[in-house]
Amino acid sequence: MKRMKLLFTLALPVLMLQNVQAQSGADRTSSTTTISRLVGIGDYVNSGAGFYVSDTTSLSYSNGRGGDLTHVMKYDSKNYFVYNNSDSLFDPNTQTTQVFDASNNISSNVLQSWGGVTIGWVPQTKSLYFYDVTNKTTSQIFQNWNAGSGVWVSATKDDYTYTSGGQMFSDIYSNWNSISSVFDASSEKIYSYDVNGNMLQELDNSFSGTSWVPVQEYVYTYNAANQALTKTFDIWNGGAYVHNYRYTYSYDGASGNLQSKLYQTYNTDSSSWINSNLSLYSNFSGSNPQTQEDRTWNDTVSGGSWMPSMLWSFTYNSYAQMTSRTGTSYNVTLPGYENAAGDPMSYYHYETVEVNAVKNVGNNNVEVSVFPVPAQNMLHIGLNSNAAVSYEIAIVDMSGKIVRSWKTATAASYTTTISTDNMATGNYILKINSTNGQATQQFSVVR
Repeated sequence: MKRMKLLFTLALPVLMLQNVQAQSGADRTSSTTTISRLVGIGDYVNSGAGFYVSDTTSLSYSNGRGGDLTHVMKYDSKNYFVYNNSDSLFDPNTQTTQVFDASNNISSNVLQSWGGVTIGWVPQTKSLYFYDVTNKTTSQIFQNWNAGSGVWVSATKDDYTYTSGGQMFSDIYSNWNSISSVFDASSEKIYSYDVNGNMLQELDNSFSGTSWVPVQEYVYTYNAANQALTKTFDIWNGGAYVHNYRYTYSYDGASGNLQSKLYQTYNTDSSSWINSNLSLYSNFSGSNPQTQEDRTWNDTVSGGSWMPSMLWSFTYNSYAQMTSRTGTSYNVTLPGYENAAGDPMSYYHYETVEVNAVKNVGNNNVEVSVFPVPAQNMLHIGLNSNAAVSYEIAIVDMSGKIVRSWKTATAASYTTTISTDNMATGNYILKINSTNGQATQQFSVVR
């Protein structure tokens, strides 16, 4: 069962709010703007003689909803097809449909499998989502289809609580007891954060008898820019947490882009970390890497060394959305990278649609548009100026604290889509500075 994931937050020193408000004398107009949403995925596999199609996915939307690989996809229907080599046709495999409430939250998600022409679609699983008045998810019920009785039968439930700052505090997981017709608590996740809103720890406990018993934990550390430095997984041995594995991240000091991700396992006998896998990122398009090289640790040579294993290539569209992903294996015999049997390749297809937005024309020739209004899971930002400039962008909460900031390359127009999953419900100010002028735009986030 897929669990909710939390994103890392970025918080910088406090900015004087009165300076932001003093620049807000701008005209606001309602308009339409363009969003890009994922509508198709084509997956390919290398047979050794070349790539052949293996499966494909199509998605459909309505009411201006959307999504992509890095945001919640609020589709009405998602259909997955598997390629049939015998007749060179795509056979239906699964279909997922979603229903939304009046606040545009996903209220249900139903997965069906294809039973053939004579049977049609057969229900498999169903998820029901429930929200509070601020549109935060309070619980999720997972159900299975009982073909014999023709009804949905509850299986598990997640109950969520949040901190006063809007971050998830707990996730209690329960199993359905068909005898007593209640959900019995089974496990829990407890989260803690630092003063900047970064997650410090996730404690996973199981329910035994009448109390919670430790099982495992995740511990996080960060650098001064609030970027994750390490993620460590520990297992409870009955008296203490013992290291199991960890990820270590490094960044480019100038751009802040992720440069490497190191995976290590822990050797309890030697009390040391052992290298396992390494990913190196390069050739960035904005903050997105166009190249990823995966390496594995070879300890058969003296001192050990990193051995190349896979080279990934990525492409993106003007909305910074991934359009292709290709993996190429390392051939030790050559040596060098060469396509081999099993190598994957995927293409991602998008459509653009017009949705309602709020546009803010600043006093100094900087035009700002944001949507959707209010934001729930994502916020699209569009900037236009009458000359090519570099924009300094900051999102500021109503206490004056910067919750996110970044700089752009020089251009007259700039568009980006950011996740708001890590932002508490409330009002925010988008502040834009450039050599061609300044502008601000207030927006709100709801859950």
